[in-house]
Amino acid sequence: MRYSILPTLFAASFASLTAGAGEKPASGPQPAMVSNPVPESDLTTITLTSQAEKRLGIELRPVEKKTIKRSRTFGGDIILPLIGAAGGDESIYSLFPNMTPAEMVSVAGLQVDADAVIKKAALDLEAAQIAFKRAEGLLNNNAGTAKDVDDARAALQLAEAAVAAAKTRRDLLGEPVLQSVNRSLVWVRVPVYVGDLQRIQKDAVAEIGGLADRPGAPKIKGTRVKVPMSSSTAGTATADLYFALEVAEDSFQLGQRVGVTLPLTGSGEELTVPWAAVVTDINGGQWVYKNIGPQKYQRHRVQVRYVTGENAAIASGPEAGAQVAVNGVIELFGTEFGIGK
Repeated sequence: MRYSILPTLFAASFASLTAGAGEKPASGPQPAMVSNPVPESDLTTITLTSQAEKRLGIELRPVEKKTIKRSRTFGGDIILPLIGAAGGDESIYSLFPNMTPAEMVSVAGLQVDADAVIKKAALDLEAAQIAFKRAEGLLNNNAGTAKDVDDARAALQLAEAAVAAAKTRRDLLGEPVLQSVNRSLVWVRVPVYVGDLQRIQKDAVAEIGGLADRPGAPKIKGTRVKVPMSSSTAGTATADLYFALEVAEDSFQLGQRVGVTLPLTGSGEELTVPWAAVVTDINGGQWVYKNIGPQKYQRHRVQVRYVTGENAAIASGPEAGAQVAVNGVIELFGTEFGIGK
């Protein structure tokens, strides 16, 4: 008689599981144990005397909901100005603006070589002109032959064609790249996801700074530049925006990556704290000190979305209307961790 053993196996497995369910875990030390956990909402309270509070010059500002202009920071890189872009004349530099500094040097070398070819062709043309005139003079004085004149004319035509070809090849390389190396005017190229292009303000003024700069650090202004031919990267669905800025020669290096903050269209109501109230810990966490009573302060975590002027828009933090310290914040932080006076 045929029968299945699956029900029997299932029953055995179920029995073993139910048998172990009622057993207590073996006694012994636990792998980890947390004693007296303190939730982040119940951190240390700092109580100052009125004299200490006055000495620190602590000033309170409220957490507010404000309608502020939105902005976003993109990555960019420093390049030389695209020669010919302002006047509408296209060159190899404006047609291929994605060249790296090393590629620019290669193009500059090609330009130098092409200039040398033009000079040589011009000297050959001058020699051919002299030879042709000499052949004509000899023929007129019955000292030469018509064949010599024809040969000289053919050589002259070849020399003229060589000069024209050399100039055409040189024109393909555009304006001299090296003439812009020592200029204080540089450009920054900003690849932007095509889905964000419509959100960026037209003729936006960019704020350019180092990638490691903290929000609120001094920035250099850059004005939008339109190029005759835009560049894009199909694989990443980005299009390049260009901004011109005047800087000292040692401010940025060619090819350096920078942070570029661009204003976005529209505005919205955001929960904000004064940027001066935010302190950053060693792990990159950001905090403010909320006033919870007379001379009493407690540290609260904030998540900063972006900084506009003196305001930091936050995704989370103290509620609107809460008072936070804007002066003496570092001293409060040092006092809490035992490194203040």
